[in-house]
Amino acid sequence: MPSGKLLLKGKIELLSPAIIGSGKDENSDLDIVRDSSGRPFIPATSFAGVLRHAIKLDNSYKDSLEAFWGSSHIKEPNKARQSSAIFEDLTPSNSSDVIIRDGVSINNKIGVAEEGAKFDYEAIERGALFNIYIEVNLGDKHDDFKKRMLATIVELLKSEKIRIGAKTNSGFGRIRLIEDNIYQFDFSKK
Repeated sequence: MPSGKLLLKGKIELLSPAIIGSGKDENSDLDIVRDSSGRPFIPATSFAGVLRHAIKLDNSYKDSLEAFWGSSHIKEPNKARQSSAIFEDLTPSNSSDVIIRDGVSINNKIGVAEEGAKFDYEAIERGALFNIYIEVNLGDKHDDFKKRMLATIVELLKSEKIRIGAKTNSGFGRIRLIEDNIYQFDFSKK
């Protein structure tokens, strides 16, 4: 039972179009992921994975990192650890425009477009706002580390260095945290 929690609630803004693919091709060759109401969203697993990849610490923090992010330890299942951080899907907080763009496949050997390799894809237009909600369970020797990790995530998201989705090397998926509120709850006091 956790002795406390940290909550981060806020809003993320898309600074450039984002392609969060669903694997479907009903509207284009590559459709974005949508909720049951047809609104685009950013899956929590994708968002957490991008943040985890962006935060690189040396091996001396391995135990604390596993306490925050969790671990699977496939070869040693008894060492698996549940994540202290709980990410919710990023849901839209405004009407997010979805656009369809054209693309072509490039032959990497000769640097020209492949014959007949035109495709189209959906993208969430820049300016879309998404709600962010991260909950971190406290109550072990890693609590100070967890607090620093949440602060690091906030700073990373404000820095505009995080990109989500496909084609990030082409400028897609730039995000910025534009609103953040952090709450700390202490359950040890009655």
